[in-house]
Amino acid sequence: MDTEEDSDIIRCFQHCSNKTNIFYCLQLPTTCPLCGGDVINSDMLLPPYRIESPFTDAARWPFVVVVKPTQGTFLQDYQNAANLHTGVTDSKGVVYEYDENGITIGSLSWTHCIAVSFSDLLTNRVLETEWDGQLDRYSQDLTWVPQRYHEENHNCFSFVMSFLKLNGVLAADVSKQHFLTQFLIKHLTKGSKYISLYRQIITEGFLCQPAQTI
Repeated sequence: MDTEEDSDIIRCFQHCSNKTNIFYCLQLPTTCPLCGGDVINSDMLLPPYRIESPFTDAARWPFVVVVKPTQGTFLQDYQNAANLHTGVTDSKGVVYEYDENGITIGSLSWTHCIAVSFSDLLTNRVLETEWDGQLDRYSQDLTWVPQRYHEENHNCFSFVMSFLKLNGVLAADVSKQHFLTQFLIKHLTKGSKYISLYRQIITEGFLCQPAQTI
């Protein structure tokens, strides 16, 4: 049984019915909410296992675009349509990002983000061995000084998309809306479902759902 005490990990088990999943976070329910039986000292139909989280530490993901809420964290603060912040990682998972302070490199605030890989597009277009040098030179361009930052028209998405276009990963005419729809929305949708599940568990202590929903 997984005993790691980490509040953002969702676990799932089946006790008396293979048609119902029972979800919890930190504390395994002692009594089955379906049959009232002892969970701790009885055999389960399906022992506890982790539900894969869509959120990760950027340091584990080289050559990706990373996304997080502008304010707070996904699990605690995010609401649909909230502002998002994005950046690009180098070969070591170091994040390059742009905001009203200009370029920041190596911030430690990306431990709970969504990572979007473009590895399939890099194969024939941008060699990974060239990525770091290009990202370093690109981030020093005067285009990304603090004075040029604009919340709507020249922001973190502009920085990320311009870098991907520069390297041929994105077509030159790709808009921010297309970028969101084509590459980010499926990750954000998965994240929203995980957030909803997590918050219900935190409120109730556990959650029961039909097995086929997972």
